Amino acid sequence: MLKNRFQSKYLQRILVSVTLFMCTLLVASTSFIYYGAEKRVLGMQVDANKKMMSQVKHNLTYMNEIIHNLSFNLFNDHELIPLIDGRDNDMMDVIRANDRLLKVLNSSSFLHSIVVYNSQIQDMYAVGHDGLETKNSPLATPLLHYLMTEKSIPRMQLIPMNLSQPDHGVDFFSFVIFSSYDSYQTDQSALILNVNPEWIYTNLKAVNDLAVPQSVVFLTDREGNVFLSGRPEEELLSPAARRELTETLKGYNEPLGTFRIKDGNSTFFATTMSVGMYDWRVVSLQPYDALVGVIKEMRTATIMAVIGFLLVSVAVSVWISRRLYAPVDRMMQQIHTAKGAGEGTSYPIRDELTYVTESYHQIKRMLRAIQVEKEGAMQIVSNYYLRRLIADCRSFREDDFLQCRQQSGWRILPHGAYLLAVLRIDDYSALTAVTPDSRLRLYQFAISNIAAELFADHYPCECVQMNNEHSVLLFSLKQDDETSRLTATSVLIRLQEIVADYYKLSLTIALSERIEDYRGISDAYAAALHYSTHRLIFGRGRIFSRSMVESNLMQEETGFPADVEKKLGDGLRRNDRAQIEQSVTELFRHLRTFHIDHIQHGLLHLVQLVRTTLKEINGKRVHSIPYDWSSANRKILEQETLEDSRQVLLDICGSIGDKTVNMEQEKNRALMDTVKSIIEANYADMNLSLQSLAYMLRLTPAYVGKLFREVEAQSVSDYINEVRLNQALVQLETKPLSIKEIMERIGYSSESTFFKLFKQRYGVTPKEYRLKKTLEPTSRK
Repeated sequence: MLKNRFQSKYLQRILVSVTLFMCTLLVASTSFIYYGAEKRVLGMQVDANKKMMSQVKHNLTYMNEIIHNLSFNLFNDHELIPLIDGRDNDMMDVIRANDRLLKVLNSSSFLHSIVVYNSQIQDMYAVGHDGLETKNSPLATPLLHYLMTEKSIPRMQLIPMNLSQPDHGVDFFSFVIFSSYDSYQTDQSALILNVNPEWIYTNLKAVNDLAVPQSVVFLTDREGNVFLSGRPEEELLSPAARRELTETLKGYNEPLGTFRIKDGNSTFFATTMSVGMYDWRVVSLQPYDALVGVIKEMRTATIMAVIGFLLVSVAVSVWISRRLYAPVDRMMQQIHTAKGAGEGTSYPIRDELTYVTESYHQIKRMLRAIQVEKEGAMQIVSNYYLRRLIADCRSFREDDFLQCRQQSGWRILPHGAYLLAVLRIDDYSALTAVTPDSRLRLYQFAISNIAAELFADHYPCECVQMNNEHSVLLFSLKQDDETSRLTATSVLIRLQEIVADYYKLSLTIALSERIEDYRGISDAYAAALHYSTHRLIFGRGRIFSRSMVESNLMQEETGFPADVEKKLGDGLRRNDRAQIEQSVTELFRHLRTFHIDHIQHGLLHLVQLVRTTLKEINGKRVHSIPYDWSSANRKILEQETLEDSRQVLLDICGSIGDKTVNMEQEKNRALMDTVKSIIEANYADMNLSLQSLAYMLRLTPAYVGKLFREVEAQSVSDYINEVRLNQALVQLETKPLSIKEIMERIGYSSESTFFKLFKQRYGVTPKEYRLKKTLEPTSRK
């Protein structure tokens, strides 16, 4: 059972999905509750800290106002004036002043001591603390030094004073009042009220313990330095954490704010508020774990509850999954059994639904293949009967026609009139030479489908491919004859445009006359095919109908003008291209007036005319001009238009002319090569001339001279002199003969003529040339 369950991938997916959904939902909800509770607890703590700090702020402000008023009153008290400004004070005045100070000191619980500094005698009077009673007391000496040397003592502000132990908090807070409203000068007397730090701390601690237990509260200055704390901060924070706290507070400008301090593995939650005077800030520091301790306990309880719930939910999900999977399991067993799989065979795909889907698509593909095969067979049969109906409708009885229409699903109506259109692809021969058969079949299929779709909006129709070159469109008429033809013509024009745009093909279309019933389809098809042959006269891409070709069909047999044929022959004999083109154009103009059935005969007649003329030309030549006339006949008959045929005939005539010119040029070249060989072999003959050469060749001197000049671009006599003078150079350089002997050996009898020609050609006389060649080796050495 477990093995089968492990093979049930979809069942596993259901189990995992249900379990993961419950786990995700539970974890998300509990996490939301936990973090929401944590945020709420911190918010409540911030509110409590705010209330506490507000109370501390109020107490400090109230205390500051009392000290301010008290110091102002004392400074202006007439009993204290002798102590403040007198030089030689009477003992009784001093006693009365001390009594006055003691009364004030005893009436206030927050005063530590009162000090009067007399700048006139640079001494001070103090009450309230043993360390200030005499000038040499532990606290008096540094305080007196401070008053005598410090020049920036704040006026009427609490100043933290640490005189005894600089590293352990403040001794008292001094409130200094002096007569100047500007900055303090060392020659001024002052009244100093020292506030007991224990009183401020007790006040801070009382408020803090009441509002925020398990926390420490302290005061800092504007630089973040702690000057009043419930306990030394080193007991709470490490040096690094203290520095971090100082740096954070130093740049803190908000009236109220919170932040966290990391100290090793511990985290502290800090709340700070501006006191509103002297740039002091009150700071409350609490261990973060103490704040969220309740939350952690709640988290532990929640995790235990979640684990218990998940154990129960897994059991429930197994039960639900089995119930949900039961129909799938039965379906899989049925499919598995139907495929003949063995018992316990695992599924070859990742899950059951995929297996079912693949099985379904496999069956669907098999059914589709069977359906396509069946439809293909039915379409083949339908096309066969439709082609047979078009080509030989008389072999169909009316019952046979109706039965074929019903079984094949033809859309044409069983009764009524029809029209038929023959669709021919232009330049089909050229297209077959560069296009694969598969693409040609695609073209025919596309043209048939497009035609059927266009006509389906207007007429019930069928389109079938009769052969590779053309298809036939047969459609039933619903309107009168004239309206039907106009509509059909507009649709056929649209068909030509679509085929030209998408497939870059041109279509010639022939539209039949009205067919009254199915028995006239074959005759209409033959007539439409005959109409389409008029493409030869009118060109490609036309839509032919009987009205368009009727004038040609009325033509009787005719022939070509004899004078034009004679001009063509004369042009071929003289190789006159202009006359040939003019004669061929005139002959084809007459050919357009022929009956369509006689045009091919006329084309063959023109080819035969050229052939006869070439035969006459060859009869007068030593070497005949060859030409493949069977290929010429086939090529000119294969053309779809008379313009193409005219161009083919012009190409034939041009080819014959080119061959004539080439053979003539080869003959002339051979004759000139012979003349040059005779001259090079007989240049020493003094009687060698154009006349002697013509006599040797049995030709007239004028013909030889003209032809030599045309081929070699110089006269015969010039070439003879060129050969003789070249030989003179050779003999002057290589043979120790006199110039006269050399002249006679190369065929000159007149010395003056030889010298004149030599100097004219080389710029020096023969003697000068020989001397120059003799001196050249010496100069090189």
